Amino acid sequence: MPGITPSSTAAASPTVVRAEIELEILRGVYGLAMHLGHEMAKIVGHRRDQFEIYALTALARTGSLKQARLAEIIGRSSVFTSRLVDQLERDGLVERSEHPFDRRVNRVRLTPAGVEAYERMKLRASELSDTLFHDVPDDRLVQLAQAMRGLSVNIGFRVDLDFPG
Repeated sequence: MPGITPSSTAAASPTVVRAEIELEILRGVYGLAMHLGHEMAKIVGHRRDQFEIYALTALARTGSLKQARLAEIIGRSSVFTSRLVDQLERDGLVERSEHPFDRRVNRVRLTPAGVEAYERMKLRASELSDTLFHDVPDDRLVQLAQAMRGLSVNIGFRVDLDFPG
């Protein structure tokens, strides 16, 4: 597999070497993201973006959520989340219900088809993880997770990982 090796960067300045390494990392992340998106699309019938997957995961873990709380968990605006829930509802994966005492509040939960789609995605993600990380030592995996979380924060992307469930 082509990559950056000490011999390929021996004459380059440290700044050039770092830029090449960063570019290789970005290409790798992009390639993994495209592959994962393709794999999830095969499971649910069409491509889902990461926020739809985060929403399905949050709902699977909690049972149901206020739509405003779902927006907080996935780190998006209420308008974005409303449109996302609209799409998931059209696809038959979630359903909304009004709060019994406050009509301004919607609760969202997975439908049986949503639960089934989530379980298939979770199984495939587990299989992909086994393939990707089978020879990565635990300490390196922790370092990778911390680095990815830091990179996500650097670009303003944060998913609430501490939600109940």
